[in-house]
Order: sequence, then structure tokens, then C-alpha cells
Amino acid sequence: LLLVISCYHPLIGGAEKQAKVLAESLTSEGYEVSVLTKKRARDQKELEYINLVRVIRTNGVFGIFKKVFLLKNNYDILVFAGQLSNVKKSVFFSQLLFSFITKYVLRKKVILWPTSSSSMYENLLSFPLSALLINIFDLVLCKSKEQEGFFKKVVWNKGKVLAPPWSMIDTLEFSPPSKKEKVLLRQKLCIPKNKKVLVFVGRLFSGKGIDLIISAYKSVYKSNENTFLLVLGAVNESSYSDNEYYKKLTALGTSRCKVVVNCQRTSEYLKASDIFVFPSFSEGCSVSQIEAMSTGLICVGSDLPSIKEKIVDGYNGFIFKTGSLSDFILAIKKALSLKDSDNMRNKSREVVASM
Repeated sequence: LLLVISCYHPLIGGAEKQAKVLAESLTSEGYEVSVLTKKRARDQKELEYINLVRVIRTNGVFGIFKKVFLLKNNYDILVFAGQLSNVKKSVFFSQLLFSFITKYVLRKKVILWPTSSSSMYENLLSFPLSALLINIFDLVLCKSKEQEGFFKKVVWNKGKVLAPPWSMIDTLEFSPPSKKEKVLLRQKLCIPKNKKVLVFVGRLFSGKGIDLIISAYKSVYKSNENTFLLVLGAVNESSYSDNEYYKKLTALGTSRCKVVVNCQRTSEYLKASDIFVFPSFSEGCSVSQIEAMSTGLICVGSDLPSIKEKIVDGYNGFIFKTGSLSDFILAIKKALSLKDSDNMRNKSREVVASM
């Protein structure tokens, strides 16, 4: 199996985490899996093995297409995890066209594993012939019910579209901590012992609502100084200090905010936290949200369909209107004022445990 993805470990995002889990799980079961991805930094090796998975890095979209062809004798199934460009319809079209060639010229099975929201794919598929070529995939592995509904509308053979449930996370690693474990983790990770910790996990870019997080936290902090913001941020830049959101977050000061870049110990930081905040503007299916819920955190998320699939407002978390700062602040304050937070935490965990 050849798994093609735009980014891969050690660059961390939801899709990258899931791809790593999938590749390593299949390898442990005896399958031969290779990952083909873009080379994002000069110091990254073009070929290495990560937990027995062969990782091949190359330059740009054309480099990926070239490698897929050159490696044709090394795989039977090609899996495209997401799209090689989120914004360029022409690049996505070329990806679909290359999938067509892989299937009918190289005689391989081709699978699409969508990683973005339905609205993103609706835009990408508006390019001429893309809506036609989407039908060449042998399977479309959706990450959410929202994706399933969309792809069943555009794919002629509905049986090719497979839906959840699958969590793709380790629920043992991401499990609720005991009170003693939480105290020890805060001490180990240099997180204030007695403050309410709001945590965000995700890429540091505009689509994740970082500006909303900063503005909301400033407002909340004015009325409740017993709060602390923890950000586990994934960045593509070779020099993360150049990231505009990294600069804005660190400007809050170490007494109010801690930023960890490309964190490799997400479960520990989540266990040391209280409330997970996620004001994203677009999501296919948030792995970070699932990890947070599995850890028993109270989640505050935007009202995107894929997020609402797992959070019922007031029952196992809080939902606010996407992009609304006032709604976001109100939802955070509701989470902070909960008297019976353990009940909501348990319900949050149960949703993921049942997946």
C-alpha cells in the first residue's frame, strides 16, 4: 500500500496523526506500507523508516506524481489522504487525473481518504471534469457523517462511500487522568497548579480561529485571572518563530500562556488541562477533538456539522456559532462555571469510547 499525504510525521496535524496510526497499524498486521509525502524542510531525509514504515519525501506535487509512477512495482493500492492543495482547484484536478492514470494505466486500486470539510471539496469539485473524475476511486473513506452525506451525492456508486464510526486514536493513551496524575503532569510540564487550563491543539493558521482564541481568552482573563491558555501548535515553517500566530500567542506572556510547537506528547498535555477550545472555521473530522473528548475534557467547539456530530450542547460539551466572538466567550464561561463538571467529562469520554 502506498499512502500519499501532503504532510507527515514529524509535522503534526489531525490527518498526519491518523495517517501515522493507519500506516503503523497495517504494518504491524503484516502489510507492506510506504508513505509518500512532500519534503517540507532541508534537514528532512528523503528516505527513512519510522516505526517500520518506509517514509519517502520528495519536492512538490509534480515530485509526488513522479514517485508514484517510479514506485509502481512496489504497491498494489494507492491511497490519497486528502488533497495536495486545499485551495488550488487545478492541483486537485491533476490529482484526480493522476488517480485515473494510476487505476487504468498502472492497474492499481485507488482510494480517496478525505481530510477536509465537505464545503472544501464542494469548492474543489467545481472545477470542470473534477466531479466526473471523483467517480474513478474504488473507495472513498469518509471521516464524518457530513462527508458521507456529501460524497454520496457526488459519487455515482453509493456503495463505494464508506462512513464512520472509527476513532483512529488510542483511547488507552488518551484516557482521563486521576487527580494525582494531573497534579504530577502539571508539575512536570510547568503548567500552573491551581489554574483552569484552556487548551487548543492544531495548526497555527487563520482557519483554526487562532485570533478568536486570543481575543476570547483576553476577555475571559479580565473577569477570571485563574485561567491559563495552553496551545499545542503545529507549524510547517522551518522557523516557527516567524509564524504570525506564534508571535501573537507568546505576546500574551508566560504567566498567561504556554505555546508548545509540534508537540510529541499531546496526551500528557491534554491530561493536564481542563477545557478544550476549538473555534475552527472548517473541519473534516477533528482528531484533536476526539483526543480531547477521550481524555475527558470539556469541549467548546464551533457549530460545524462534523463537530456537532460528537458534541451535544450542554450535554457533553458546548457549541457556539462559528466565527462569533461573543458566543465563544459565553460558551467558555459556561464551561468554567460548571458545578458538576465530572458528569460532562464522563459523557464526553463515553462518546469516543463507543466509536
